[in-house]
Amino acid sequence: MNLFALKMLTGDRAKYLGIITGLTFAALLIVQQAGIFCGFLAMTYQSVNRMPEVKLWIADPDVRFIDDGRPMLDNALLRVRSIPGVAWAVPYYKGILHVRLPDGRGQTCTLTGIDDNSFIGGPRKEEMVEGNLEDLKQADAVIIDTRTATDLFAIKTGPKPEDKRPIKVGETIELNDQRATVVGICRTMLQLQGEATCFTTYTRAIKFAPTERRMLSFVLADVSKGENVDEVAQRIRTVTRLAAFTPQQFKDKTYAFFVFEGGFGVFFGITVLFGVIIGVGIAGQMFYNFVTDNLRYFAVLKAMGTGTGRLVGMVILQATAAGLLGWALGVGMAGGFGWLVRDSDKIVFKIPLELFLGSAVVMMLIAWISALLSIRTVIRLDPATVFK
Repeated sequence: MNLFALKMLTGDRAKYLGIITGLTFAALLIVQQAGIFCGFLAMTYQSVNRMPEVKLWIADPDVRFIDDGRPMLDNALLRVRSIPGVAWAVPYYKGILHVRLPDGRGQTCTLTGIDDNSFIGGPRKEEMVEGNLEDLKQADAVIIDTRTATDLFAIKTGPKPEDKRPIKVGETIELNDQRATVVGICRTMLQLQGEATCFTTYTRAIKFAPTERRMLSFVLADVSKGENVDEVAQRIRTVTRLAAFTPQQFKDKTYAFFVFEGGFGVFFGITVLFGVIIGVGIAGQMFYNFVTDNLRYFAVLKAMGTGTGRLVGMVILQATAAGLLGWALGVGMAGGFGWLVRDSDKIVFKIPLELFLGSAVVMMLIAWISALLSIRTVIRLDPATVFK
């Protein structure tokens, strides 16, 4: 009986393709938009993901998300180091500065200042394309990422927009009217605001940045062996009156800000909702027409003694098969889109496991809701109609 239900589903190729097309388009829209949103969220907390050795982020109590710069006094570093259970603590600076390029053009960049000795917070060895992280020990040294080198800091060589070349290692720029030398190029994820990315030592970053009384963006710390991270974080909060987050807590705080307070969750949520509505509308209409056109077969089965529950089960099986196929095609097309933009410097696309499984559940609900629109016709079907 199940095999007969599937043959009935694929018997009318036009309607079958219409159902699959509607479900595929819905799955593509849902997964693609959700994947872009997941990529966007990944950009917001990329700093945390890049530093797995950091177990605690200490910040101003009013900080809202990772890139929300609320500088602290420099003595916060010493106060954190004095807390029992803290193995080490290093300073971390992040700010936006004005840049003057060799061709005279102006730009802005996100300048990250990392610890002078340990280089915690800087690009990893496998992320370096040219140069080494230790080259930051040179005078006025900075490291930039590939997008910055080839696009934002590209030097114009002619009057046309395409007349430009990537900035090279060894060339100089001006950061806040101070000389800086490019000593390396690395690969990093796209910045949330789209600015250029520069790394240097914390001491040099403070020199480059406009002078303020508060310059310390964060304190990065690890706990001593055998210490509980949450307990050490509570000690830091109690003694220093500063905020102390574990990496996951900081990511959750950043996630909550952009999803709920920033309004991005509403924007992408509406797009995903449109995908659900489109899927239900198209697939529901096509499925209703499919069931209506095949009522004679259901009437024959009912006249032969097949129970209503069995007939409903056949419709649910048909909807499930169509939903799974539409979901697979939609996810595959969304994955192809992700592959095409994998090296893009304009967009970040990710399909985490939660999205992969969640989209399957959503598509099954769409398929079953579409089936429900036509099940009533099967339930009320009079088997005598087969003899008319």
